Amino acid sequence: MNTIEISYILSLIFFIGGIFVMILWLLHMSKALDNISQDFRNMNPGSVWLTMIPLFGLVWQFMVVNAVAYGLVKEFNSRGLITSEAKPGSGVGQTGCILICCSIIPIVGYGFGIIGLIFIVFHLMRIREYISELEKTGRWEVRYQERMMAMQQQYQQWSGVQEPYQYPVVPPQIKQQPTDYKPQGNSDYRPKEKPENPFG
Repeated sequence: MNTIEISYILSLIFFIGGIFVMILWLLHMSKALDNISQDFRNMNPGSVWLTMIPLFGLVWQFMVVNAVAYGLVKEFNSRGLITSEAKPGSGVGQTGCILICCSIIPIVGYGFGIIGLIFIVFHLMRIREYISELEKTGRWEVRYQERMMAMQQQYQQWSGVQEPYQYPVVPPQIKQQPTDYKPQGNSDYRPKEKPENPFG
């Protein structure tokens, strides 16, 4: 095989391998954003696939790395967890993105591209560790919904138990006897005499 054929084969292998690595990377970035609460997201999970657009994706990949790093910091802080990095995976991810951008340089671009893909794999593995930590605790929306459902079920159980005594909501009205009441029949009842006023 001549030099042209070898170059063509290497280009094909690099292209197929790069597409496979990028798809795997984007799947993990989307999963990371999905584990981040909506209030802390700068990007929707589905928006990471814009990286596959030619030329535009070279710029968008930097946005994906920043969005994931920013969201992870906010999510970890909201759960009271501490990250080992100020911007989780940002350094490795940004380096990989820069090297992938350099892959368009003629002749030496293959070398930059291969090293860039290696950094992207490192970034993928780093983000996977953060995802596993988040999945252990669960998102606060999920925890809140589970808590509310448990409270609702407990309330339904309590409301289904009948109390041994049923109290009327409004007590019955007691009829007042008139002041000039006199019992019927034989009775020792006598109206009280008005005492004399000694000062009168």
